[in-house]
Amino acid sequence: MCYSKKILLMFVSIFAFSLCSVILATAQTSTRDQMKHKEQYNDKTFLSAMVAHSRATIEIADLVLKSGKDPQVKKWAEAIKIVQLENIERMSALLIALGGVDQKAEQEMKDSMKELLTNPVSQNPDINFVSMMIDNNGMAIDMSVPAVVYSKNDKVVQLANWAIKADLQAILSYKAWLAKNTQ
Repeated sequence: MCYSKKILLMFVSIFAFSLCSVILATAQTSTRDQMKHKEQYNDKTFLSAMVAHSRATIEIADLVLKSGKDPQVKKWAEAIKIVQLENIERMSALLIALGGVDQKAEQEMKDSMKELLTNPVSQNPDINFVSMMIDNNGMAIDMSVPAVVYSKNDKVVQLANWAIKADLQAILSYKAWLAKNTQ
């Protein structure tokens, strides 16, 4: 590997580590009391919130698919819809075994996502989508960290670990796209 690629990889790694630290610090000070501490965390609350989150994520993707112009952004939106539908199916099956949806957690997440959906950061639908997805993925990480730490269910831990990894990678891609497209 050439020297400049090594330097670039080092900076990307440092940035990813810094982003992880900020996100993990945010997760530890989350206002979502039901998942903040071991005594308050439970899989049913986590999964219920995540299903509502995934449904709202599909709504965000639908918005940019209707009005967006950037091919990369539309590609992301299409992929997001597929992944979120699979996640909803997986999480819903886990919720059945836990006795169904936690209505309070579901409603709280719907309210949070509604706020995100109704406060655009730009008139440009592509920029708005990417900005919303950074916040959206940060919320998913915020919820997933306690699941990794406190859940006793291997499937829930696996799902939460996957979400953290995928969302961190997506945030990096979204931030790079914004840097390139908002100059």
